[in-house]
Amino acid sequence: MLWLELDIVALVAGLTSLLTVGFIAVTYFSLYRSICRGLVELDDLCQFRILVLVPFFISIVGCGSNAPLKIEPHLNDKGPWCAPKQRVQIGERVVGKVGWGENKYKNFLVDDEGKEYDTDKIADQCWSYLERTGEARNIEQAFAKDGYLPRMIAVSLKPLVVIVQPRWNTHQLKTAGPKLERYNWTSTIGSACDSEYSAGMQWFSPDLEQKITNLTFSEDGVAEIKLKSGRLSLIHDGKQYKTTRD
Repeated sequence: MLWLELDIVALVAGLTSLLTVGFIAVTYFSLYRSICRGLVELDDLCQFRILVLVPFFISIVGCGSNAPLKIEPHLNDKGPWCAPKQRVQIGERVVGKVGWGENKYKNFLVDDEGKEYDTDKIADQCWSYLERTGEARNIEQAFAKDGYLPRMIAVSLKPLVVIVQPRWNTHQLKTAGPKLERYNWTSTIGSACDSEYSAGMQWFSPDLEQKITNLTFSEDGVAEIKLKSGRLSLIHDGKQYKTTRD
């Protein structure tokens, strides 16, 4: 009788495992087939690739948004301004996993009132403003024509002020073609306080509703941007420029 009871237990356990695996497989397949149909009309091979790769991407994205922010004191003089004579603090947080389970880190900015800023959202806000004003289209057309690919740097967060450094990348034009994806453009927008000087620098501000306009440097190498409260100054020093805010 004992062996019969053991066989029954083993059978029940096996059926339970089989049903669990089957349920997961059906749910998984249905979910990602829906994702495929919801995105675009894809062939079976493309859908299969998504079914295989999505779990890997999920492991990369992960969660971790509630992980503590570790402030990096040695970067306190590198971030953009958030108030007169005060820069943001720069912190690092685990936002997911990559590879074989290693932590994925991302930087966040913290202003004088303790508010956090996601650098990706800052870049999206900047490019969205240029799309609304029509200047994004002008930049895209300039890239398609001669590889114009400017670098944009948010040097102030309150208000948001962005410096535009003219650059050209004809190699990327040849390899990527005349049309870049939106994420290519947002990736050109960073957050810092100082950077390399380039002739023909410009600036714009979504918060001040200021379209792209030229920066004019004095004979002393200083360009000023008037804010609602105070001013933001760019000081040309050789190959670099530095910023101050009063």
